[in-house]
Amino acid sequence: GEQVLTTPNKSRKVRGRRTELVVASYFAKRWGSATAVNSGASGSDLLGTPFHVEIKARRDFNPLAWIKQNEKRPDGRLAFVVYRPNGIGEDPENMLFIARLGDIMPMLEKMLTGGKKKLE
Repeated sequence: GEQVLTTPNKSRKVRGRRTELVVASYFAKRWGSATAVNSGASGSDLLGTPFHVEIKARRDFNPLAWIKQNEKRPDGRLAFVVYRPNGIGEDPENMLFIARLGDIMPMLEKMLTGGKKKLE
């Protein structure tokens, strides 16, 4: 068979796109309209959900820059990053969830208290 050589840059792009697609598929099980956006497009990497989602499959780890990228969202939707570091495979359930604690804490409190007063 013919051997196809890929450059490291192309391999990274393929891995990034593949990650976007498997994360979109994972979200689509809950929100049927979830679809991955073309890499490099501005805005959320995932459409059709009630969230603003950035999907990163990178060797470098720069969560502050990613969160700042999410802070530019104009609509107030919960924003977070799904991060696939090297070495964990393609299963979205093993990927990392990165969000500002101030954004997620109200949801955790509501979930634990059933919408009642804060936990004491």
